[in-house]
Amino acid sequence: VVAGETPVAVLFPLEHRRCGADFVIGGIGIVEERRFARIKRYSSAGGINSHGCHLLSNSHPQARAAKGGGMKVFISVDIEGCAGITHWDEASKTHADYPEFREQMTREAIAAIEGAESAGGKEFWVKDAHSSGRNLITSMLPENIRLVRSWAGHPLCMVQELDESFDAVMMIGYHSAAGSEANSLAHTLSLDAAEIRINGKPASEFTVHALASSMLGVPTVFVSGDKGLMDDVEAANPHIGRCALKEGRGQST
Repeated sequence: VVAGETPVAVLFPLEHRRCGADFVIGGIGIVEERRFARIKRYSSAGGINSHGCHLLSNSHPQARAAKGGGMKVFISVDIEGCAGITHWDEASKTHADYPEFREQMTREAIAAIEGAESAGGKEFWVKDAHSSGRNLITSMLPENIRLVRSWAGHPLCMVQELDESFDAVMMIGYHSAAGSEANSLAHTLSLDAAEIRINGKPASEFTVHALASSMLGVPTVFVSGDKGLMDDVEAANPHIGRCALKEGRGQST
């Protein structure tokens, strides 16, 4: 799997259909080269990550807020990096343990919205990006947001509906990559993928979606999740804000 001006190949199992027709499901699909070539055009704007790809940290989003325009912020919310979650039962809608961590996921999303608002955000789009895409407790969420639920087969997957009009991306409850021992729930997009690599190195859902955001010229400004992922985020771009909410020890937290 290579990102840059070289085409990208991604291997997914047949049943993995939630994210986009740009991938050939059940085999190796070539994503249009021109989409990922755009990443390099932003090379002067941000740091180079360990994959040799650029993750944007261009003109600071608060500059727009300072001019009185207010920021448009996209917040993608997952559950496996939320505080305390340790076992798959706690992430499964059909299990009795799920409601507690569904609420925790919602509270962390609310904290992100409030933080973004205090930093100058005026418009907020929230993507429920775990499993069914129907986890966040809507009655707890503020009224001034737009909520994206479930999946449309959109090629941007966990940042569905993101476009160039946004000023910033935040990723909440994100987790370490498939194959990592830093989170008992570590995976990348599919539980059937033992590992996904970009330019020869393991890629997390943060990596995939931060690159997708960079492709659109939108910087990732904040990520929360497990400590292992925070170390990876810092290595990719130390200018991205980070908050470690848990630390994995084998199958424990």
